[in-house]
Amino acid sequence: MNVLEYLEAIKKAMDLAQKAPDKFLPDVIKMLNHLGNLYLSEGRHVDAEGSYLTALKSYQMLCETTPMDGAIRAAMIQRELPDLALILNNLATVYMSTSRPDEAEATYDQSLSLRRTLAEAAPDQFLPDVAMTLHNLAILYSSTGRPERAETSYDEALKINRELARNTPKQFLPLVATTLYSIGHLYSKTGRPERAGTAFEEATEILWCLARRINPAFLQMLKEVVENLQELYVKERRLSVTESKTKVKAVLKKAESTCKELRL
Repeated sequence: MNVLEYLEAIKKAMDLAQKAPDKFLPDVIKMLNHLGNLYLSEGRHVDAEGSYLTALKSYQMLCETTPMDGAIRAAMIQRELPDLALILNNLATVYMSTSRPDEAEATYDQSLSLRRTLAEAAPDQFLPDVAMTLHNLAILYSSTGRPERAETSYDEALKINRELARNTPKQFLPLVATTLYSIGHLYSKTGRPERAGTAFEEATEILWCLARRINPAFLQMLKEVVENLQELYVKERRLSVTESKTKVKAVLKKAESTCKELRL
């Protein structure tokens, strides 16, 4: 659906929600989130923010208009919490993209709290969302001069994604590699080249396996990691360009056995 189609569908759903809010407001909330995502993909941050905020207001309206029966209200809240957490995460991303880190942090924290609660009841379903928001928070902490908090968040996200990758490697190993790449940059920026090298090397091995066994599209990210790894070898380990390339070849050769270990 394009923007105009979403706007028309949302208007119809809102009209229906006036008569039966508990039935139609959940659809309104989902459509507003999708519309916000569409705006965000087009770089329309103001419109995206408006859609996400309207979705949050619709959620509040849903809570207020749901019958007061405790069991019904509790079931409704639990059912809609994943969407609420997602909208908050997306709204925080808008705040980050528009240079409002304080608002972004507060909103990411709200999303993370909800996602942790959901993951306690259904870890397989919601732990990936916890890891996603932790990664987003780590980026925020790093960009606002708090490397220790960034490292803590990256470490937890990495731990979660490693555990998930044991059962579904094709789905979660890309996230393991992405987090390793990010934390490698953090180590490098904070004067820990050895740890940065270890993170980049592991990311290189994983991405090589993914590119060879799953999808060649991973070659682009592999190229970026390798370039950073070679630069680190030259600047921090004082290797020549030729020596750094030889070192990278050794890492890629090691990846052959890594693919088997990762069950790819």
